[in-house]
Amino acid sequence: MILGADNRKAYSDMDVLLLQAYQTIQNEKCPQHGGPRWMCDHTDQSLRLRIDDDYCYVKAELEEREKSRAKKDEPGVMLRPVFYSADGRDLSTYRATYYEQKAREAAEDADD
Repeated sequence: MILGADNRKAYSDMDVLLLQAYQTIQNEKCPQHGGPRWMCDHTDQSLRLRIDDDYCYVKAELEEREKSRAKKDEPGVMLRPVFYSADGRDLSTYRATYYEQKAREAAEDADD
């Protein structure tokens, strides 16, 4: 506000779309590893997982200089999950089938 005037503009359509996209990402985030829940909780046998490691020279140097920590075999290596499809499908296709799977499970639970 400048001299009592409200100069704030209303949210644009793009602002609203970005906020909705952000909220969707937050709602679908796995609390364990931070990736999409529809990947880590999917039962399709063609969705595979391997663990890749990333090397960080800065982290390695920090770990070398930390006297309070025990030395590690491979300082600076961080493990991260990398999903891939065994049958070559685009990973985004698993999102729709995951929600179909969850809807079936919810319907089965409702029938019980």
